[in-house]
Amino acid sequence: MDILERISRGDEGALGELLEDCWDPLVRHLMTVVPSPDQAKDAAQEAFVRLWAGRDRWRPGSAQGLLFRLGRNAALDMVRKEKVRSRWAHRWAGEDPEYSPSPADEAIAADFTRRFQGALRELPPRRREVFELVRFAGFSYSEVAVAMDLSSQTVANQMTLAHRDLRRLLGDFLSEPATGSSSGGERSSRDG
Repeated sequence: MDILERISRGDEGALGELLEDCWDPLVRHLMTVVPSPDQAKDAAQEAFVRLWAGRDRWRPGSAQGLLFRLGRNAALDMVRKEKVRSRWAHRWAGEDPEYSPSPADEAIAADFTRRFQGALRELPPRRREVFELVRFAGFSYSEVAVAMDLSSQTVANQMTLAHRDLRRLLGDFLSEPATGSSSGGERSSRDG
């Protein structure tokens, strides 16, 4: 039985073997995608979380190939989100001379801010704290784990759940469709 099949059956030992064999090469690979070693480690952690979370969807095949694809997707998500955050931070700080928000933009932004703050208050306290440390304070998953005396896995799990909850609570404000493209050894239409 191959390692991906063992993982799909819930074998935590197989996940541990994959972690031991692939962690360093995965982090080195992801350092070519993201600008810092901490971000590469966070993306690698997210890849393992996505692999385990989707274990019932993977078809037998190359566990390492799937893991590297999930890691690359996680790293690219980080890069895209950082670009969006940076662009909006510059716009709202008045540093983008080509952008002037219309009254409608400002009303939508104010409404979203109000709804987002309300959605954050609905998260369980630990989940909200993890989310705020990562998203607002800029902590890495490993830094949050140390600060809150949690395992990195727990931090990753809480972030996954926070994103799910916020997507549910703010669904009408989100413009991206809920499904992605399917490829490789997965059964689902999403990578994680």
